[in-house]
Amino acid sequence: LHDMITSLLDTGRQLLFGEPDGQILARHDFNTLWRAACDGDGRPRWKPISVGLRFYALRHNHRVWMDEHHIAEMVQSARLGHQRRHRPRPTPRVLATQQQPLLEALQQRWLSTA
Repeated sequence: LHDMITSLLDTGRQLLFGEPDGQILARHDFNTLWRAACDGDGRPRWKPISVGLRFYALRHNHRVWMDEHHIAEMVQSARLGHQRRHRPRPTPRVLATQQQPLLEALQQRWLSTA
């Protein structure tokens, strides 16, 4: 996976996961691919990963992890793509600094499950 992602990033693409031509995946296309990956597509070579898993469930789980690690609300909002209507958006430098505890917590979580 690391090699695949690195090669995609080296091409200068704006989107990591998108259409082969670099365009945004339509919601229907994304969901079709997601369902096939999670539930399997009926072919022997593509076995189910996690039957019934919904993409939104992963976002919700990620939010719970951030809450457990006391990550700042502005970092959580930026990470999940939420609009901050009544508060100014932090500058990229402030956001990068504030995200460091999140990255460290996620790395520790990853290492503890390995």
